[in-house]
Amino acid sequence: MKKIFLIIISTICLFCITSCTDSNSNIEDDFSGEVDDIVDSNDDFQYQDLYFEKQYGCYPVVEDAKHYKSSYGYVNKLEQGYNQFYYLYKENNKLDLMQQDGERWVYEDSYLENDIMHSSSSVNSVRGFVAPFSSEVIISGNYYDISSSSDSQICILINDEEVYRTTDSMILKPGDSEGYYLEFRCTLKKDDFVYFVLETFNGDATISFNPIIDFSMEEEKSLHYILPEGYANDTYIGDVHPFYDNGKMYMYYLNTSGKFQSCLLTSDNMINYSRSICEAHRSNPPEQDNYFVLGVCKYKDGKYRSYFGLGDGYGCSVSDDLHVWSNADVLDNNFKVMYRTYFDLTNYPAGGRDPYIFYDEDIDRYCIIAMAYKTKEDRYLVLYVSDDSEGKYFSQKPIPLMNFKTGDPECPMAMKIGNRWYIFTSIYGNSSHGVGRLSYWIGDEDKDITEVDWKSKTEHYLEGEDLAAAQLVSVGTKYYLYGWIPSQPVGPCWGGYLNIAREVIQFNNGVLGTRLDPVLNRIISKGKINDINENNFFNNNGFVNKNNSLYSESMAEVSLNMTVKRNIIDCDINLNEIRNNDVSFIFTQDSLNVKVSVYFDGKDTYLKISRENGSREIEYSKIKIIEKSGNDLISLRIVLEGNIIEVFANDTTGLCANTELSESKFSNLSITTTNGVNIENLTISKLSNIDNILD
Repeated sequence: MKKIFLIIISTICLFCITSCTDSNSNIEDDFSGEVDDIVDSNDDFQYQDLYFEKQYGCYPVVEDAKHYKSSYGYVNKLEQGYNQFYYLYKENNKLDLMQQDGERWVYEDSYLENDIMHSSSSVNSVRGFVAPFSSEVIISGNYYDISSSSDSQICILINDEEVYRTTDSMILKPGDSEGYYLEFRCTLKKDDFVYFVLETFNGDATISFNPIIDFSMEEEKSLHYILPEGYANDTYIGDVHPFYDNGKMYMYYLNTSGKFQSCLLTSDNMINYSRSICEAHRSNPPEQDNYFVLGVCKYKDGKYRSYFGLGDGYGCSVSDDLHVWSNADVLDNNFKVMYRTYFDLTNYPAGGRDPYIFYDEDIDRYCIIAMAYKTKEDRYLVLYVSDDSEGKYFSQKPIPLMNFKTGDPECPMAMKIGNRWYIFTSIYGNSSHGVGRLSYWIGDEDKDITEVDWKSKTEHYLEGEDLAAAQLVSVGTKYYLYGWIPSQPVGPCWGGYLNIAREVIQFNNGVLGTRLDPVLNRIISKGKINDINENNFFNNNGFVNKNNSLYSESMAEVSLNMTVKRNIIDCDINLNEIRNNDVSFIFTQDSLNVKVSVYFDGKDTYLKISRENGSREIEYSKIKIIEKSGNDLISLRIVLEGNIIEVFANDTTGLCANTELSESKFSNLSITTTNGVNIENLTISKLSNIDNILD
């Protein structure tokens, strides 16, 4: 490192380069329609704390790393050349090192401070990198505006050769907080200098730019977690039971090998998951060796407990650390069984299953919601209430809550959000895959769960058919939704991919919606890859296009002159409230057409993911959009990651599906409308991956 530093010191002041400035510059029945404002339980909740952990020290020295991120050089470190990164300026085609001034590197009016680059009209700030070894690399990054008075652009050089320049369509405008994504491949030789130059046009520019030099050349890692290779018969994630505690997500799940074993993934940021220990205590194991962790509840005594089905009732497992689980249902001094419930075989002679334990603060009791069978075709959700405030004894008969004549109400749970109780379950048969989409029922305001007449409540849906056996989890004062996206697009299956973290939001009328939370919604995009304009379209039939918007008065179709695979499509849509009006984004691979549609049926507006099969349409999933009061535009975000699509509308409604698109192929993209639609502010961005989403 010292040798390289001396080389730079001795040569950089004499190094003149060619100028970089010469180039081209679901709502049903009584809750139909629009909703009022979101209920905010805590204005002080910091979403960024869920994903970003403050780093107090600098990054360690990395040698022969797969990725060299500029943050490895500047975080809590002010040293030229640390982890191969340098801080320079360019003036009159000459490069030189900046000098340290407080917490930043400066020269006259230009400076670099952490990810921030500031250039003036006369001096450009330059981030430098020295290749530690020879290799083909991918150079990438997202640049976006912080505070600028001028348009700006990025120029990249290797030694004295310009290898990249911002195109006319990617010039950064003041106020563009999403910015653009750049990526290109090149070959670096050991000790090659890479210079990232921020240029302005007619004033000052202050931007964020944290480039990455990737030596691994590996495929991008998916945001939709599946188990890594090497685990026989355990590729996909079964029913999930998330629990959040002390800043960590514990994602319990049943494996799909046929043994129904309780397994565990953990995450410190709700993005990166890894396998973790979940095992029975060696000398005092739970009464069964498979699904002994379903829903988890932290008790007043600080221990964690979970209930599971047995032959005659529900047993309990207990843990001190959420990893090792012991038998909890033991005899007290009077030989009475603690932490155990028994089936009410008089009223439900066919037994029950799927217990979920929770604490009801309103009555200071622990409760279990579970399935109970009069017969295998006559099913109930029932509620067991503990005798005592410590949740040790359950001697009372269960309270019947709801009756189901068609389909088992699997993975039930109850949760209080705001001043209402809710019941959630996934009814078997409400999906082509078997277990259904998540249904929920809304309790009355300020009534305890035991006081609500649940039989009179209307069924609502929180997702479509392709988020199976989903569960809510409390994260601080917020709520998130997780389930498994089926491993195959159509037909019966069990297990699949973990969805991207989805926040559950509550409206004043009790209706629930889902969205990407504000921070995740921002960081999931690495910036636009282009501006949509008339040059990006071909085969245009019926659309008038202007800038990044499309207008039609009748049926129209247009193709985009770009392919997509791991991308985000954003736009605002005005359906003009014409009955049976429809706009579809069509992803085409060979003869396969997968559609993301927004359509209005004369009463309600829906999201739908489907595919064309000749003249037929095969539906993957569908949900009604929750529309905001006084807003004619539908804000649409399509997240495409290979075969998986997640769609979000209005920051109120989410929908996901596993499609038949190939993970390894790019798709052509076209847009169609039926009766005339306005599509405004259309952009296509680069989807983040596991390795760069937190950069």
